[in-house]
Amino acid sequence: MRVLHLIAPGRIAGAERVVLTGLPALQHVAHVALGAFIDVRDPTLGESFVDAALQARIGDVRKLFCTGRVDPRLVARLRESTTGGVWDIIHTHGYKALAYTALAIAGAKRQPCIVATHHGDTRSTWAVRTYESLARLTYHRTRAVVAVSTAVGEALTAEGVPRVAVIDNPVGAVSEPAAPPKSNLLRLIVTARLVPEKGVDVLLEAIRDPRLADVSLVIVGDGPARSALETQAAPLLERVRFAGWASDPGPYVQAADAMVLPSRREGLPISVLEALVQGRPVIASRVGGIPEVVDHGLTGLLVPPGDARALADALVEFSQHRDQFAAAAMAAAGATAARFGAARWAERSLALYDQVLGDAS
Repeated sequence: MRVLHLIAPGRIAGAERVVLTGLPALQHVAHVALGAFIDVRDPTLGESFVDAALQARIGDVRKLFCTGRVDPRLVARLRESTTGGVWDIIHTHGYKALAYTALAIAGAKRQPCIVATHHGDTRSTWAVRTYESLARLTYHRTRAVVAVSTAVGEALTAEGVPRVAVIDNPVGAVSEPAAPPKSNLLRLIVTARLVPEKGVDVLLEAIRDPRLADVSLVIVGDGPARSALETQAAPLLERVRFAGWASDPGPYVQAADAMVLPSRREGLPISVLEALVQGRPVIASRVGGIPEVVDHGLTGLLVPPGDARALADALVEFSQHRDQFAAAAMAAAGATAARFGAARWAERSLALYDQVLGDAS
């Protein structure tokens, strides 16, 4: 079986981490290649992703150079390289990769089967909302749409998207979980792209609560909302630190008592999985696939999205029972790692490909 994964990478985050974690395992059971779209006007993010893919030991990585939103020459090159029986499956990540693939194979006599992963919606700008809506229409040209959590799959099915299959995001291997160093402070971390849908503004509002005067927060990530968040955090003085983007947030997670992710919407955030496999409790919004992985009251706490008061209450509850939450999260780390391991993701992906090819024959 020959499978080509395509992605238009941004700064390495959820979808990019899925590819970088999953493909090294998948290439043990199928012939796998990775195509990364690189915008020649600003190739930095694309080139960085390719470097990360090579470091992850993905054996066949291809650069797909493009100009602008739609590059007819790239469409033509993709058509030549993907049709005629070259590939059995093209697996796309994100609306750009899906749109280019649909354009490239349209009308070809021998077309590969398209599988598209829906990593979740951001709805961050009018343009992005438009593209995400167009992706819904293009899903009807695929053989299967992969949802990264049961909640996402149910939402897609309710919207009329056909042939939805749930394959949870994979998480990379980590060293043996270890408890954080002892501290009188409650050390929190949030790892996220700094955009409104991640709800970091809600967290900053929550920790202003006088009951949380002993809380410190490290924000790992970057994005267009950073300036506004820094302004909001200014009254909190030395309690909040913006660490910027990190290719490996692991050391920050290991130094924290808990991960917080107060998102307004989610698919299945890699940051939550990474915290759980390192034995860190998670306090997060009850959105997307988060309730499927955080055991409320045991390995963490779940709150309504956008509710700073509820989040503050949850943080107070967590601080009062920190040792119990920590013990439960450490005990569950191994099971979480097994459930969301890269080998399991590869196994389920291969089974889906077999099903898709069987249906197409």
